[in-house]
Amino acid sequence: MLAGWDWSEASPPWAYASASAWESKLPAGVPVVPLSTVAGDFYTKLQATVNAASGRVIVRLPAGVFTLNQFRAVGSSGNPTYAFGFFFPKLAGFVGAGPDQSIIEMAAGSVSQAQLSHMSTMTQASFIQLLMGMCRLDTQYSNAPAPIYLGGVGFEAAPQPLLTAISSDITGGVYVPQPAPHLGVVIYSDSSRRHPDSRVTHCRFRGAGKAMTSQPPFELSNITSQRNHVTYEHTEFDGRMSPRYDAARPRKCGVFMANGGVTQHVTDCWMHHCNVSRYAANDESVASATALSNHYRLERLKIEQITNNQNRQPPLNGGNSLGGYTNASCIGFESSNALIEIVDCIASVDNNLIAGQVPCHIQLTNTGAARAGGRLYVRGGEFRHTAFTQLNGFVTFRIQPSSNWWTDGFNTTLDVRDGADKRLLPHQVTGTWPPTAAALASAGVTPATHFLIRST
Repeated sequence: MLAGWDWSEASPPWAYASASAWESKLPAGVPVVPLSTVAGDFYTKLQATVNAASGRVIVRLPAGVFTLNQFRAVGSSGNPTYAFGFFFPKLAGFVGAGPDQSIIEMAAGSVSQAQLSHMSTMTQASFIQLLMGMCRLDTQYSNAPAPIYLGGVGFEAAPQPLLTAISSDITGGVYVPQPAPHLGVVIYSDSSRRHPDSRVTHCRFRGAGKAMTSQPPFELSNITSQRNHVTYEHTEFDGRMSPRYDAARPRKCGVFMANGGVTQHVTDCWMHHCNVSRYAANDESVASATALSNHYRLERLKIEQITNNQNRQPPLNGGNSLGGYTNASCIGFESSNALIEIVDCIASVDNNLIAGQVPCHIQLTNTGAARAGGRLYVRGGEFRHTAFTQLNGFVTFRIQPSSNWWTDGFNTTLDVRDGADKRLLPHQVTGTWPPTAAALASAGVTPATHFLIRST
């Protein structure tokens, strides 16, 4: 057992002895300034802090809860849902007193009627994600690359006003009314050129977003980033509502999303208890189509309890499903030709439903044109399967047959090794899922010799 990073409530990845755990990771050359003490709410204080700075700054937060009360529209598009709790280009991030001590929250009632009305018109066919979030942090300032830093901070969001209508083309049996969807933290760059690495360390996300579906417009998560170089470490991504709002902690959002991540490194983190989606990385919009130009590395990540409660949020809909979910795999890469490394991770498939698609540990699919040349490496780790125990210990893949991950040959695109660096062989499972223990034994297939592949 990989006990050192078998993260749990009793042993979270952000546990700390002192603030030096994240203070030591502050980027050089970016001033740290205290939050202004001017009269007013958190937004007013933050705005005053940033306005007083001559350039880019990181804001220091003391212990306390820092409340946002509206999603403020940005830009000149007139779209009321292109909006954030705050967006200040000079703001490089926050350093707090600890993720359990310094908490930024989105208060109940932050969504306006104009925003609810606009969301009701958003279509699935447009494939445009809702861009209304707790905050936006940019990795560019004054046309120059600049890092984002978040250390020792928690992010949470209360349930929002009810969305009562949705577009008729949104599939998946989505139930309304339900609390309005929104993103959590957004880290954004409009370029894939090399930036100083951004860092999220010793943070905790507890239901910072609200998701309704497993695809745009309402596939939403605790945090999302685009075209960036980001390291996430010692951080918890919990898809459940904070117990500060509901002691039952219903699930409300996806755990983690990345769009065109140039380098995305996740180390010593815990992702768990989402209502829809999973660890989701989509490279369809990445600036470069050159194979292996993107790099995803997951190391000592524990991921579990992924989309296995049929998106139920009692007492909504009488405790029945709110729809919008799919039987998602733990880790998914879409339209990717990246270098992907999954090292010493713990992944658990906890969903025993197989309708529509089969949940596995790792999923490789396309959402647009196929991208060729990707390579995926698994090294060590524990691959649990609580839903079908005969699969426990097998690394399981769900792969789209039309993707290059399949057509280029599994021995070319996939390299799966155990903790002793022994390479495992691919075994394609045909027919019904899951395969029985007898069928696997008859084929001479064990977790010590093979990994399993199922087509989508």
